[in-house]
This record gives sequence, C-alpha cells and structure tokens, in this order.
Amino acid sequence: TQTIQVVGEGGLGKTTLAVAVCRVDAIRTLYPDGIFWVSMGGGKDVYSSVKELARLCGMTAEFLSVRDGYRLLTDFLRPKRVLVVIDDAATLDQLSGLVVTGPSAATLITTRRYLTGLSSIRIKPHALSPEEARAFIGADDRATEPLTNSDVELLISAAGGLPLALAIGSATLHSTGNLAATLEILKRDDFGDHPFANAFAVVGAAVALFSQGDLAQIRSLVIFESSSPIPVEIVHRWWSFESGMSESYADTLIDALNRRGLIELSGARGSQSFLMHDLVGAFLEF
Repeated sequence: TQTIQVVGEGGLGKTTLAVAVCRVDAIRTLYPDGIFWVSMGGGKDVYSSVKELARLCGMTAEFLSVRDGYRLLTDFLRPKRVLVVIDDAATLDQLSGLVVTGPSAATLITTRRYLTGLSSIRIKPHALSPEEARAFIGADDRATEPLTNSDVELLISAAGGLPLALAIGSATLHSTGNLAATLEILKRDDFGDHPFANAFAVVGAAVALFSQGDLAQIRSLVIFESSSPIPVEIVHRWWSFESGMSESYADTLIDALNRRGLIELSGARGSQSFLMHDLVGAFLEF
C-alpha cells in the first residue's frame, strides 16, 4: 500500500490537487476497481466515515464498531486496485478505520498538518510566487473593468499567494460592479496576526458590498456541513423561514456568491447544490 499526505495550510489548493489527480486518465487506469472519496471536514466522526467508505465500495455487510468496519473493509479491498482519498483529515485517530487498502492500492490524504506515526510520502504545495499569482489572475477573462498593474499587485499582497484567496479575489474584482470600493476594502489590515489573515482579508472584501440583510442570510449558511454539497432547494427553505426571502431573490444571492468564488455551484437548475470552502465558513463565523 502506498500512502501519500498532501500537507499545507488552508487555501493552498490541497483538495483541488487531489481532485485533479483523481481525474487523470492514467490514475483511473492504474486503479480500475475504483476511486473513493471520503471527506473528514467539520470534525466528522470515524464511524460515520467508515460507514460512508463501505457504502461507496458497494459493501452490504453491517457493522457496529470502527474495528469491525476496518476488518471488513480490509478484507474487501485487499485484492483490489483502488485509490482512497481522505480529504481534510485533522488527526491520526480519524484515519484509524480508513487506511485499509491492499498491496496494489493507494491512500491519498489531505491535511493541514503532517500526521506523524503514519508511513507515508509527504507532498507540500507552496503558495504562489508573485509571478505565478500574476499569471493566475491574468488567466481570468471575466473582467467587467480592466485591472491595472497596481490593482493586481494589491490583490496579490492581500492574498499572500494562497490560490483560494487569489481565486476569490479575482472573481470578486471581476464581478462586483464596484471595483474601486472593493479595492479600498482590500487595502485594510483588519485581521493582523490571525492565522487565516490573508484568506479572511479577501473573503471580507468579497462579502463587504452585500447589504446587511443579505450578509446576515449568507452568514446563516454556517449551519450546513461544509464538507458536503448543500442543496439549493434546502437553502431556499432555510432563507424563507429565516427572513421570508423569495426563491427568486435567493437564487440571485446564490448566483452572486458563485460569481465571487465564495461557493462552487453545480448541477442543473432545479437540482443544484454548492460547496463552500471551510475557510469561507470560518470567516462567516468570525
């Protein structure tokens, strides 16, 4: 079994890298029996995660403990060529029932700190250099107003080279319709030595121009589990209950969040859902 840990601070693109790996044709060929994804975000308990992995693998056997689940999964997966991705693991204990693959399989773990006590290869993505960040921003063709060199340098400085912050900042500058006001907000130093200062500075600029009423509803999204897709239909009901918001206005607000890169919306109209990065959720709770 080969185990790989992708290690780095929030917003560096660990999950994005893992998703990209899973989409490579050569990887799919190497692991023909399946690629299985389990998210540990939000402090998910090990038993639930083991049950989820068993379901994804197509196992029907019931088990009442992590130990039993580990044993059954190990027996089931030992002869198979599979890749198991464990996203956003925080502790070694969370992995106790999940690193179960056999000799022809692999486990890919994303984590914010290296989990010692696990025989593994460590990969550490780096923050983007100023040159890489400029290329990243320059590839975004959604601009409604042209960005000057000083605008780009301001965003790079605020984002600190974090791909997540650069993506949100670029999307926001290209979509708010009030470039000057957004740039003024990016100039502020509101978060000092906070460990997520760069991400929070950019997310703060992305939400600052929403009305107070809209921002209150956006903040209420923290009740949902960040590691799982959030159905738009459920958000319609929640915001209607919370504030009487109409479905059409809710869709407008969700679209604005998506255009600013604060959520990732997917699916066809009527069955859409979205994901929100846990750093965006952490800002909304801040």
